[in-house]
Amino acid sequence: MSSEGTTGRRVVSLAVLTGSSLLIFVTIYLVLSSNSNSKSFSHFSSQAVLKSLRLASVAVQVQGDSNTSQYTESRQMELKQLYKGEGRRVTEATSARADFGQPPKRRPPDFIVIGVRKCGTRALLSMISVHPQVVSAKPEIHYFDRDSNYKRGLKWYVSQMPRSQDGQLTGEKSPSYFVTPGVPARIKDFSRSVGKEVKLLVIVRNPVDRVVSDYAQRLDNQEISLSQMKHIRQDFRNLVLNSRTERINKNWAAVTTSLYPSYLTKWFQVFPQRQVHIVNGDNFINRPLEEIKKVSSFLHLNEFDWDSHLYYNKTRGFYCFKAADSGDPFCLGSSKGRQHPQVEGALLKKLREFYRPYNRKFMAMTGLDVKWPS
Repeated sequence: MSSEGTTGRRVVSLAVLTGSSLLIFVTIYLVLSSNSNSKSFSHFSSQAVLKSLRLASVAVQVQGDSNTSQYTESRQMELKQLYKGEGRRVTEATSARADFGQPPKRRPPDFIVIGVRKCGTRALLSMISVHPQVVSAKPEIHYFDRDSNYKRGLKWYVSQMPRSQDGQLTGEKSPSYFVTPGVPARIKDFSRSVGKEVKLLVIVRNPVDRVVSDYAQRLDNQEISLSQMKHIRQDFRNLVLNSRTERINKNWAAVTTSLYPSYLTKWFQVFPQRQVHIVNGDNFINRPLEEIKKVSSFLHLNEFDWDSHLYYNKTRGFYCFKAADSGDPFCLGSSKGRQHPQVEGALLKKLREFYRPYNRKFMAMTGLDVKWPS
């Protein structure tokens, strides 16, 4: 076994067992280990030291969350995974993380994905989080749109964030922020209170496709079989159309959520447009690299080899990711890419005509050249 491999395995054990002085101890331990070996310190310093620093960073998080057994176990597994096999590349991930001498801590978010529902918010946050400079909250926090959570205060909100190192950005996403009255003002107040300009991300897609996707999730949640096509088509029609006038039903939330300019107007009244980045969700599906690089630039992230961390999964039918630390592939859950019900052509045409003037207004507001009916 190589000196690097031996040292790495010793460090894994140390990382799991040691306490608050881990970073200093690991550094001293590595130097002593290297001096006791006939090979030079420079032989493994570019790999073992960087790996050890990453291990130390993870171990500090394990210690910091020792009161949560499930979380601790998962972080210990991450420690072991970092040294599973030879030649594992972690240099790229560790070089983008700053100041490993400081323990990670929870911080207010630097950016928030505020919407739009059923446009790819989870995929967007998951993809940007592949960058080693980004950490993100896993569940939707719903701090600004739910009074019960907002009353808990800023300290509670920050406690929901993952730990991060200095130099990393923290993000969260709650799609209902986009459509909930009062949220823009609350986020503005939050931004002032923490003394930072929080950046906002909005991902949109063809409004008609979004309505159908919204309905597909409704079916999924109700466990309605898509084989019942006759019932489903009639149900969708009854929701989309006003039964008395046969016009598009503006009282159905799935329809109104796709009225993007109506909501964007309220956001732009509170935030300058330079603080809001609009992601073209249709392009994000087919050419994710184009969109994610724009987001990366908007967030001022360090240079990153995005091309090596995205791949098209033929089985799933959409793009998946490769973790920056390990290179291990992962895809979104089975609910993503769910089957959509077929909608009669005449009803789709009616929806397109309904959204046409809103699409024109949206393009005028944002400057985006989307390929929707206008």
